[in-house]
Amino acid sequence: MPAPPRLLLTMAGAATIILTVLATALPAAADDPLSLRWWDSTGIQADGQVESDEDRQQILASVSSADDEATPAGGNSAAGPAPSCAWRPSTAVAGVIGQVLPEDVPVHEADRVEPDGSTSRLYARVCADGTVTDWQWFTLANVPGLRTSAVDDVGRRLPLPVPVLSPDLARGLVVNVATWFAAPAGQWAPVTGTAEALGLSVSVTALPVELVFDPGDGTAPVSCAGPGATFDASAPPPAAAPDCSYIYRDASTAAPNGRFWPASLSIRWSVTWTASDGQTGALDPLITTTPIEAVVHEYQALERNGS
Repeated sequence: MPAPPRLLLTMAGAATIILTVLATALPAAADDPLSLRWWDSTGIQADGQVESDEDRQQILASVSSADDEATPAGGNSAAGPAPSCAWRPSTAVAGVIGQVLPEDVPVHEADRVEPDGSTSRLYARVCADGTVTDWQWFTLANVPGLRTSAVDDVGRRLPLPVPVLSPDLARGLVVNVATWFAAPAGQWAPVTGTAEALGLSVSVTALPVELVFDPGDGTAPVSCAGPGATFDASAPPPAAAPDCSYIYRDASTAAPNGRFWPASLSIRWSVTWTASDGQTGALDPLITTTPIEAVVHEYQALERNGS
């Protein structure tokens, strides 16, 4: 009986892995299972079968099972600390896997397309001593996917603006008196989120650039650069109201609910991204908003005739 075909698979700094098609178990028909045997230069051995595309994972997983249970020939599992391991593309270990199999036996390529359209790649967990301890399919990292994840991360971390109004909102705003609006300086800082997978990372940074006050009385929102200024009663009054201000012309009793104007304060964030492979770009701005119940009073000046 001729010797079973054998494929020698090597990787720099790793143990030699050999795949053998067992001569005693060659399939009689295309649909019959094909028996395979794996072993490496450390003496670890495992058997498996290929019956369909999915069964290739079973064979590769059997290597992991054998490695977990066996100790390399002549070795001692208690001799020292476990070696460090890293995931590497299976092509670095078994770039030509499957070439020893009959043409009518289907096996996976190094990459495969998942039902959701994404692409997965077979990775080997290779340790510093050269042993392969596991095989797994991982979804390939791609810049658009990681960028979306990083944007989602940033979006979850962006703070809602804390409105700082002068006059004090608790006492009520006043008709024909400039209302200063601002956000705390501590909120005026960049927020960064990062997503990474399989050696590729994408960082997304949101930078606050503009404060927007919507008075809620039917007029257009007012915007200004920066976090706005807070009114200091001890300082000399400014010659003009700051850019981050608005003057109500009607009391909130004229609002549809008769009590307050449905105002809001927003921060507009510019968003940029950078990938570890050198790609960069800009994304649509993000906006965080806090609603405000703006109670606006109107005071009438009284004149008294002298006697």
